[in-house]
Amino acid sequence: MPEVCYRTGQAAKLLGRSSYEIRRLAESGLIGAEYSGKQWRIPAAEVERLRKDGVPEIPSSGMIGGNGAARPASNKSVANGLLAPPSEDLIDSTEDLIATENLLKKRRLERELEETEDWFRDREASDAERIAEQEDAAQARIDARQAEREKMKREAKWMRYALNSVPYEARGEMDLAIHNQVRAALGALHLDEPDSTVRRRAGN
Repeated sequence: MPEVCYRTGQAAKLLGRSSYEIRRLAESGLIGAEYSGKQWRIPAAEVERLRKDGVPEIPSSGMIGGNGAARPASNKSVANGLLAPPSEDLIDSTEDLIATENLLKKRRLERELEETEDWFRDREASDAERIAEQEDAAQARIDARQAEREKMKREAKWMRYALNSVPYEARGEMDLAIHNQVRAALGALHLDEPDSTVRRRAGN
């Protein structure tokens, strides 16, 4: 579970100090804090420790470096053209503005991600539809070839039947007429007609 952290303004209210003091203490390393997203974050455990042990005073002549030696404090107010340290309300407003900007960036990224995912979903649906159409067309061609084969087998079967029903000595002259008659009869019948019906029509 992520550790709960406070902004300088929130920590200042809990400790009864100003945001400026908490920021200076964080910059000097006198309290445990981390700089993230253009603002200082103080862990809840550190705030609780400071409430018990007390908040240290801001160094008057310098900030404590990482090796424990004092170094001159950078006067950010003067460097920024300010005549006095920023007020607590100004610091809180700045932190709120930064938090709002970060939230807007996050939402913009989420919207862009959602639009990208929608594009891929539409692409997948289009591809699936195209593949289904191709499969249907291929199946239709297979069915058509199968139907043609069945038609030819059926025609050959009843052609033999019709020819066998004609006396042998009359076959040569009547073959063409019989072929035409059988084709016409079969063309007028459904494939699922019973043999008795086909036999009657083909033999007439």
